Amino acid sequence: MVVKVQRPDIANRIQTDLAILADLAALAQERLAVAAQYNLSEIVWEFSATLRAELDYVREGRNADRFRQMFCGNPHIYIPRVYWEYTDTRILTIERITGIKLNDMASLRAAGVDLSRLARASVEITLEEIFGHGFFHSDPHPGNFFVINGGVLGVVDFGQVGVLDHTTMQGLLWMMGALINHDSQGLLRALERLGVIPRRAATAALRRDLERFVEGFVDRPLGQISARETFDGLTALLRRHRLTIPGPLATLLKTIVMMEGLGMQLDPALDVFAAARPYIQRALRDQVTPAAIGAQALAGGRELGELALEIPDQLSQSLQRLNEGELRLQTREIELRRVASALVGAANRLALALVVSAFILGVAMLVVAMRALEWYGWLPWTLLFFGVGGVVTGGIMLTLALLRRE
Repeated sequence: MVVKVQRPDIANRIQTDLAILADLAALAQERLAVAAQYNLSEIVWEFSATLRAELDYVREGRNADRFRQMFCGNPHIYIPRVYWEYTDTRILTIERITGIKLNDMASLRAAGVDLSRLARASVEITLEEIFGHGFFHSDPHPGNFFVINGGVLGVVDFGQVGVLDHTTMQGLLWMMGALINHDSQGLLRALERLGVIPRRAATAALRRDLERFVEGFVDRPLGQISARETFDGLTALLRRHRLTIPGPLATLLKTIVMMEGLGMQLDPALDVFAAARPYIQRALRDQVTPAAIGAQALAGGRELGELALEIPDQLSQSLQRLNEGELRLQTREIELRRVASALVGAANRLALALVVSAFILGVAMLVVAMRALEWYGWLPWTLLFFGVGGVVTGGIMLTLALLRRE
C-alpha cells in the first residue's frame, strides 16, 4: 500500500498564500488592462478552489472510488482501491501499483507493449470520462499513468478532477460539431452557450474572424488537425477580441490538449478527432432521447412557471415605485404602440411555446409509459401520432411567429 501524508500546518499556509494571491489579482485587475482582459481574479479563484480540493484527502479517495466504479468493466484501465480504515482528511492510504511510466518509451518497447493500442486506449478513457460521465481526471500528465500487466493502464492521483454540467456539455458538442462541419455560425452559437461570448454581442469583426478561423479547417483531413492547434488558435482569436474562457471550460480544454499530447507521444499517427467521433455521436444521441427531451421540456416549463409567478410581484413593485415618484415614464404614442405590439407578440410566442413544450412532454411520457408498462394497442399509437403531429405543427407555427417578429 501507499500512504500519502499531508505536511503539518500546510493547509493554513496555503490559505494565507491564496488570500495574498487573490488580493494581488484584484489589485492587478483594477490597475492593468491585461489583467482585466484575462479576468485574473476568476483564474485565481479557480486555481484556489482546485488547490483547496487537493488538500482534502477524503475527497480524493471518493474521486478514486468513483473512477473505479465508472471503469469497473473496462479491461484496459485499473484504478487502485482506497483503504478507508486508514484514511482521513490528511492521510490517504491506497493500493500500490507498479508498472512502467507512460513516458518511458524505451522500457515500454522493451516490454513489447503495443504503443498504438495503448495510445488509443488512453485517449478513449479520457473521452469516456468527458462525454460518457461528465467527470474527468483533469491532470493527465505522464507521471499519473503506469502500464501494468503488459498493456493495462494504471491511473493514480485523483486530487484534480473536472465536472461538466449539461449546458457546458452541450456547448462543447456544438463547438466540435461546428468545427468539423465548417459552420462559423454554429461555432458562434456554441461559444455563446459556453459563456465565452455574451448573447447577441458578437461584433462584425468577431464574426469575420470566426469565419476565417473555421475556413482553416476546410479541405484538411481530421488526422491533420490537432486539438492543441485548434484551441491555441481559438484562444488567440478570443484574446484579440478581449474575450476570456470561463475557468471550468479552460480546465476541460487543457485536459483535452494534455490527453492528445499523451496519446501522440505514444503514437504520432494518432487521429484524436477520429477517436472522439463515436463518443460525440453517442452524446448527441443521448440528448435527443424521449427521456432527455421530456426532462428539458419539464425544466423549461418549470422556469416559465417561476417567471410567471414573479411577474405580479415585479409589476406591483414597479407600480408602487411609480406611485411614490421613484419611477418615471416618458413615452410617445408611437413608442407605446410599439411596446404594446411587442408585448402582445411575446405573449403569443410564450403561449405557443408552452403548448409545444406540453406536447413534447406528453409524447416523452407516453413513450416511456409504452416501454415501461408494455402498453400497446391502437390507443397509445393513436395518441402518439397526434402528439407528434402536434409537436410538428406547433413547432412550425412557433417558427413562423418568430420569423414574423424578426
